[in-house]
Amino acid sequence: MGNSPVRSMSVNVTAHHISPAWKTPIRLARLSLSFLFFFGLSAQPSGAQAGSPHSPCDPNLRQREQDSQGYRLRGDRCEGIYLQAVSGNSLLVASFTNSFEAFNPGSLDKLSLEWSSPANTPVRLRANALREKLYYQMDTTVAPGKAAYSWPGEVLNALHLSKPDIGVVGFIDYVVGGENRTIYLPLRIHEKARTPTHGYELVLVPGSQLKEIFVSLAKVGPDGRPHTFLISDRPLRRGYYPAERGTLVEIPNPDSPGIYYLEIGATTMYGEPLTQQIWFYHDGVE
Repeated sequence: MGNSPVRSMSVNVTAHHISPAWKTPIRLARLSLSFLFFFGLSAQPSGAQAGSPHSPCDPNLRQREQDSQGYRLRGDRCEGIYLQAVSGNSLLVASFTNSFEAFNPGSLDKLSLEWSSPANTPVRLRANALREKLYYQMDTTVAPGKAAYSWPGEVLNALHLSKPDIGVVGFIDYVVGGENRTIYLPLRIHEKARTPTHGYELVLVPGSQLKEIFVSLAKVGPDGRPHTFLISDRPLRRGYYPAERGTLVEIPNPDSPGIYYLEIGATTMYGEPLTQQIWFYHDGVE
């Protein structure tokens, strides 16, 4: 990867750190069950909580008994707060957006989530709290053929959550080069009307304090493998990446539409390497 062509594309960061690993990908250790589900495992029904075999609820979350704002099925989504998850050395993809407009906490009617997809397949949406010590999550699944979701604001209002407090992702299962992958669909999120942007915002949450973060970005070829690296093992150089805090990585728009491979590498304070490999769809429309 060191010999891969690198283009003059800037990567900005607002808070954390990661390390290189495309040449020697490793499996993340000690992930919590909640994190494992996030990286692509399908939700399974969990008795009364799930409500039906097609419930979007995450069965791995520990419920808060008799709490009106607890995580539970609410119409077409599961949303609310839950008991603290067990964390470890991990890199959680907490948010991946093309645009995310600010909104007033406490008076939100609904948020509009929009996306572009390479396939006519169900889209899974998930939101996580970025506020420290707040264990909140929202899950829903959108039927094939739809490219938007209207997210009611009552739970966000009750918890007084605003844009800096939450991360949101959308993803699908999609075959790339003969292998099934979790493909992220960068979201466009707004309350009223969205404004065009010129790149993507990725928010990562490490399970432990990190020393450095590295970013690599490549176009994926028909064989499903990364080709033509646009960014190669570029360090963020932020100096401090505390555990369980969100780190913003700004990724410029690639020139052409298609599937892209993004690798986030990191080293912990104890020198242990971590890596997170992300495939995402770029529609080429600004």
